[in-house]
Amino acid sequence: GSLGYQCKTANDGVDALNVLSKNHIDIVLSDVNMPNMDGYRLTQRIRQLGLTLPVIGVTANALAEEKQRCLESGMDSCLSKPVTLDVIKQTLTL
Repeated sequence: GSLGYQCKTANDGVDALNVLSKNHIDIVLSDVNMPNMDGYRLTQRIRQLGLTLPVIGVTANALAEEKQRCLESGMDSCLSKPVTLDVIKQTLTL
């Protein structure tokens, strides 16, 4: 399946900032637990740079506290793994 987006990948938050600086990105889908710079810090940096694109966190932890932490960091939404294409589509249409 496809949602019609082209994807760029990054190994961690530091790499993601580099990708963001060199490409037009419409949406960020980020794991919250990454080496070097986690998804929370990545989102904070994205917001500090003045970028308003949607940031969706992905976590293995389904606890409400984890989802709240995602939102507090500036993410627009937080999804629990496993994430399906249908769930991503539903999240993007909200």
